Order: sequence, then C-alpha cells, then structure tokens
Amino acid sequence: MKIRFLMWKLSLVVAGALIAPGAGAQQYMLGDLNGDGIMNILDIQATIAQALGAIAQTPQANLDENGQVDVLDVQNEINSVLGEGGLVQKMSGSVNCQGDCDMLTIRALSMDGQCEQADVDPVTGEFQLRLKVKTAWSLSLCQKTGTQSQAQDRVLATFQFRVGQQESSTLPLMTLAREELQLGTCEQDQDRIRLRDSVQQMLGQLAKPVDSTDSNGDGVPDFVDPLLQRLSTGPGVPHNADLAPLCQAVGPCLDGWVEAGVKPDLTDENGDGCPDFVEPVLACIQAQVQTWLQANGVHVPPTDNDGNGIPDTVDAVMEHVRANVQMWLNQVGCADCCDQDGDGVPDYIQSRLCYSGTVGPFDSDGDGIPNYAEDNDGDGIPNYLDPDCRNADDDDADGVANVDDLDDDNDGLPDYADL
Repeated sequence: MKIRFLMWKLSLVVAGALIAPGAGAQQYMLGDLNGDGIMNILDIQATIAQALGAIAQTPQANLDENGQVDVLDVQNEINSVLGEGGLVQKMSGSVNCQGDCDMLTIRALSMDGQCEQADVDPVTGEFQLRLKVKTAWSLSLCQKTGTQSQAQDRVLATFQFRVGQQESSTLPLMTLAREELQLGTCEQDQDRIRLRDSVQQMLGQLAKPVDSTDSNGDGVPDFVDPLLQRLSTGPGVPHNADLAPLCQAVGPCLDGWVEAGVKPDLTDENGDGCPDFVEPVLACIQAQVQTWLQANGVHVPPTDNDGNGIPDTVDAVMEHVRANVQMWLNQVGCADCCDQDGDGVPDYIQSRLCYSGTVGPFDSDGDGIPNYAEDNDGDGIPNYLDPDCRNADDDDADGVANVDDLDDDNDGLPDYADL
C-alpha cells in the first residue's frame, strides 16, 4: 500500500513538470524530460517515475538508449545533473604556454551549435571542460585582448586531433561518459594545437573494459570465442579439429589479459592491421598453436623460411587468424572497434570527423580550421564572436547553419524549448 501511494505521489510531482516536446517533435535532448533546455532535479524525479512505471516512458529518459528506462538511466540522469558523468564528458589538459598563460581560454563548439568555455590557469596552464556527448566538438585556444570593458577574444590556435595519417578539427563524443578524458599537454604549432594521442587512443580511454564473461565455460571469454572458431578454417587444419584443448591452454593467458582491464580501440602502432589491444590475444594463441596442431595429427616441420623462430606451418595458421581480426571485431559488435572499411576509424564516429582538405558542414573551405574560428572579414574577431558575420542562414555566427543548429541563437536553450 505504501509503495502504491509513493508511486501515485511521485506521479503527481512530475506530472506538471513532464511536458516533453509533442509527438510530432523531431528533436529532443536526452535527459531533458520536460523540454525546458536544462537538466535538473525535476528531470531526475521524472526519470525515477518512469523507471518505477508510475508514468509512461519517453525517449528523453532512456539515456543509454537501450530501449527501456531503468535504474541505470536514473544513475546517469543524476550524474548528468551533478556534472559528474552521465551525458557530460569531463575533459582536462594543460596548455604549454611557456609562462605566458594570462587571459587564455579554451572555447568549444559542438557540431549542433552548443558552446562551452574554460579558463586556462594562468600559472599551470591547466584547464577543464564539461562537454555534452552525442555530438562532435571543435576546440580552440583564445586570448582576451583590449580593456576589461571592451575585451575581445582572439583565436590563437585550433585543436587538431590525429586520426591515422590525417588530422581532424573535430573530436566526436558519441557515447555516455564513464571517466575523465585526458588530453595531456597541448603544444601550440603556429595556428594549430596537435595532441600526442590519436582519436582512437582518446576514445579508448572512455571505452568499457573487455567483458570477461565465459557463458559456455570453455575457459575463454565469449568475446574471444569467435576468433578461435576461425582457426578451424586455417590452412592445414583438419575440419574436425577439436578446439577444446586449445581453449583450455590459452585460457590462463587470456585471464591475465582481461584482468589487466583492457579497453578496446583501433590504435595500431605497428601498422600490421591488428589493433594493439588484440596483440596479446594473438600472442596467447600463437604460443599454443603448434602443440594443438600436433595433438590433432598435423605434422609441423621445423622449417622457418623467414627466420622468425616460428615454424612456417604455425605462421600460416596465424596469418589466417590475423586476416580475420577485423571480421571478428565486427562480428562481436564492439562499437569502438567496428570498422567496415578497414581504415582504422570506428564506423560510429566516421561521419563526425572533419579532415583538412575535405569540405564539410564544419569546415566550408576545407582548410582544417572550423568555420566559427575563421575571421571572414579580417577584423581580428573570429566569426562566432563577430556581429558582422551573423546572417540569415547562421543567426549566431557559430559556423553551424540554422537548419543544423539545435540552438541557433546561442542562448543555451535548444530551439525546441526556446519560446
């Protein structure tokens, strides 16, 4: 009886607050259940009510987008409101400003028109940003000039994020935050800031560790099972080869790999086509392949034509496994590793990158500098701060056309909640 009364009371509390955009609305912001443009205690209350079944569930409350509103969504909503996770990605770094860090700021503009700013510590050069996820961000280093009453921001450099041999002026943050993203020391190179880590490495910081679940009890994590299955089709491997002994042999080695908290990403420092995080798995398998082949009646001659200390027969089998790594990663559905075109960039961020030399909605002239950081009229004021640059297609001059800008007057409220 008390539980029913609590649910009824809670539904009354949120009923007046939960006025989400109408059924015909095409846009909504995750976590903003009442459509007022902010996330606060009212949204937390409404999320709890939906998780309890007191009121109907809405897409805005399904923060992890798994199709249902549950306790994890409540936790993410609370973290988002507190600015400690959820839909807000904490990001930190330091600017190597060589002792001249006064009046420096980091400005961030998202692909859908959201703006954020962080002051650079005048002594240490450190800064911290809290950026919303589900979009891509472009960052720039700015310095205030002029008097305090007439201060202007001058763009000193735009951030460039390494992706293989290319650089992107945008950093996609598409998934819910779990921990702080460390940018490290940001070194200025003329009008660019190039970071040490690649986009793959930075997103790898935020990825969930590899799942250690072994549902079939074969001694190998479910995540690795499909890769081992591919050994059955390797050159010289009998079609009826028993994988069970191999699983038992590599199991202890893989346990150490999983226990290390490995996070999946597509970083491939040696360029052999296999992501770095997979290399220990391949090493575990390779160490046991010869014994396994011999146990299945395969003769393994000592011939080693490439002089790498591994018999050619084992080399051939491992080459077959390596050739199937990307197919395996796509098969297991690891979003951080799905790369259908094999270019080393996860599919889910591909369309959110902005490369120099490629014209796109974020960089109209393809020079690798976002539209908003350009100074089209040459008056020393970047477009996004210059009232002269505002036009009918881009009301807030942020470099995002009104049709794509979720906040086209840049007042902090999404257009659907802006009256």
